[in-house]
Amino acid sequence: MSKSSKEVEVRRYVLRPPDSFGWAIVVIGSDGYFSACSDYGNYAFIWGSHGRDDFREFLLDARKDTSYFANKLSAGGEVYDADATIAEVKKYIIELRREDGFSKEKARDEWDLLEIYDDLANEHQFALWWDHTSIEEAHDFMCRKLPGMVVAFVEKVMVEWLVPVLEEELKEEREEVLKAQRAMVELISVDKTWLILTGCTTRSGKQLFLCPHCGAVDPAPSTGHRCQDPPPRCNPIRIGHPLTPQVLYWSRPVQQGPENANERP
Repeated sequence: MSKSSKEVEVRRYVLRPPDSFGWAIVVIGSDGYFSACSDYGNYAFIWGSHGRDDFREFLLDARKDTSYFANKLSAGGEVYDADATIAEVKKYIIELRREDGFSKEKARDEWDLLEIYDDLANEHQFALWWDHTSIEEAHDFMCRKLPGMVVAFVEKVMVEWLVPVLEEELKEEREEVLKAQRAMVELISVDKTWLILTGCTTRSGKQLFLCPHCGAVDPAPSTGHRCQDPPPRCNPIRIGHPLTPQVLYWSRPVQQGPENANERP
């Protein structure tokens, strides 16, 4: 995970489930950027306004609406759907015959015309049939669909592989936030200046210490530390953590410390 000069948080996921065929590398940015290289194709899109505080939460919706994400990731748009098109035309011919809109001979001619043009197997054949059919507004029968590959990508890579990883990641981060919020700030002085933050440690297990005057947090208090500005009545505390880069909460007012906040005793 890295950050650009604009503080865009970028995350990279290598997805290669042991119990599934294929692989994918997905890169997402906190600004709504999404790209992927995979066995199911390569895709990229950016959601400038996704309406969520965290872009990862937005991507969880792929489980609810696969067609929406498939449509966005399909750069070439929809493609010709031969099966749906021929089905619609045949259905229409049958309906006209039942309603006496077509005579038996006319219906047979239209049915045979479909066979001549390979049952409208592609857009070229559809165009040739359109030029020769007597059916009015024949162009309305052309059906389109999302490419099968992009649909498979959303259903397999996003829903089955990526979404569970994001859910677990977000769950762990929420737990870390709750842990930090519930941590007790004990007024145990270290050199009469630094306070021990019980319940808060670094990834490697080191105890965190708090300067009660400027809110600086350090796993190993430096004797050369100099406070900046005196704190407000309630001291802001920032806890650094690999999963939660900065967690902000408020401690109770700190009464202990040297008279001059800019000098160590």
